[in-house]
Amino acid sequence: MKITLEHIPGQELEVILRGDTESKEAKQVLATLNHASSFGKLMLQDEDESFLVDPADIRYFCGYGGDGLLSIVKNMLPQFLIIYVILYLIIFFSSKANEKAINESLSNH
Repeated sequence: MKITLEHIPGQELEVILRGDTESKEAKQVLATLNHASSFGKLMLQDEDESFLVDPADIRYFCGYGGDGLLSIVKNMLPQFLIIYVILYLIIFFSSKANEKAINESLSNH
């Protein structure tokens, strides 16, 4: 690993990691930098870029890209259907149990 420091007065600090960014060493460097600099900050990501942001600086969230509502529907539909079927079965069987109890009650009188 090679680390180069370049002093440029008046410019924002910039860290560039070049090489195989998927390597174990690169991931450890990124994790160390993220851990050391992110206390009290949020890591926001936009495609290939990541940003450390102080939560107090966030005034508005707006997301673009992806499938939007279609993506939400596609990902949530199976769970919704499962919950719907379970609720339907609970209601169906409890109404049948009530019908049976009412019929037995009426037949005894």
